[in-house]
Amino acid sequence: MPLSCEFNTLLKLLSNSLFSTNYTFDENIDWNKVMDESIHQSVTALAFDATKGIDIPNEISQKWLMYAVKSISNNYTVTKYHGILHKMMSENNIPYCVLKGSASAYYYPNPTLRCMGDVDFLVSHNYYKKAIETFLNDGFITRGERDDVHTVFRKGDMHFEMHFEPPGIPANEPRVIIENYFKDLIEESTVAELEGNSFINPSKFHHGLILLLHTCHHLLREGIGLRHLCDWAVFVNSFKDDEFVTLFKEKLEKIGMWNFACVLTITANKYLGMPLPSSIVTDFSKFNGLIDDIFVSGNFGKKAENRYFESLYIKSKNTLGKTENRSKQFISSINNIIYSKHRSVKKLKILLPFFWLFYGSRYFVRYAFGKRKAILNKEIIDSAGKRKSIYDDFHLFETEK
Repeated sequence: MPLSCEFNTLLKLLSNSLFSTNYTFDENIDWNKVMDESIHQSVTALAFDATKGIDIPNEISQKWLMYAVKSISNNYTVTKYHGILHKMMSENNIPYCVLKGSASAYYYPNPTLRCMGDVDFLVSHNYYKKAIETFLNDGFITRGERDDVHTVFRKGDMHFEMHFEPPGIPANEPRVIIENYFKDLIEESTVAELEGNSFINPSKFHHGLILLLHTCHHLLREGIGLRHLCDWAVFVNSFKDDEFVTLFKEKLEKIGMWNFACVLTITANKYLGMPLPSSIVTDFSKFNGLIDDIFVSGNFGKKAENRYFESLYIKSKNTLGKTENRSKQFISSINNIIYSKHRSVKKLKILLPFFWLFYGSRYFVRYAFGKRKAILNKEIIDSAGKRKSIYDDFHLFETEK
């Protein structure tokens, strides 16, 4: 479906900011809607940077400036936190590397405009215990904030997420190959600097794979925003000629992610004006649904509160690379949630029905008292079906037998 005038305007602003495409703008644009969408998509400062010289109502321009300044201020702070992390890890001889964050901002023409979130980084299993002790000794706290791939540390406003594997690695056959790709992740990383703050930057191959896995992970859950597309666009744009295809195609084909990489790349070319790498197939018109999905979702599902519930009917870590009907997928998703909360159940699956009964009963009681939203209504199931039809075309983690 055609994008609205305001959506197209936001895309043109981002294109001008990232790639100096010099788009011009129509009259009668609802700039308030454009500003609001830039907030939903977590690209406020990046978009505002391209509004210089455009006749925007002063009231909206001043408000937008305020949001942009707030975003840039946060970016400076989080970049400083990356420097603090580097100092801690270096002084305690703990090898590590940054995941996304400063590593993503590094590829932007103006890194300060890239909206920053938490500080995500990775240490190897061998140093995980030492790293935990280092943070706790430095006054950080962790309150059981640990899952299968990371532990959260907090101190004041600092929020660090320490991973022992990059997020988004599936549980199916490509996992072994992906783990092998990441074996030298830390060894191949190098010291880089952003705004005077040092950090350990992954190699270009590892950073690209991290971006793809992270984007895929959130796409299938709450959704991705234009920030994710911008991260990918500026990264791909850092390659010359056929370098991107040479580095990624063969390796990504082995894990069923080359098609998805091409979809993101061509979407960035079509909607952000990113120069298309040579040798990339351009006939991806049927994947136009991705940009629509981005505008429905907003960054991490900001615009659609039911996105997470929809994801229960789409795909999960255990069903990537497979095509399941919605009922089977829902059951698989709930099982996966139970396994993540109670690891012993995965070994003693005879206990699974009891946990279904427990969580099911608790949900319906809370729903009856208005403390939980419905996860079985027609709107959620229909929206999940639309998303699934888009994502199935990406053939994520599907490999030739």
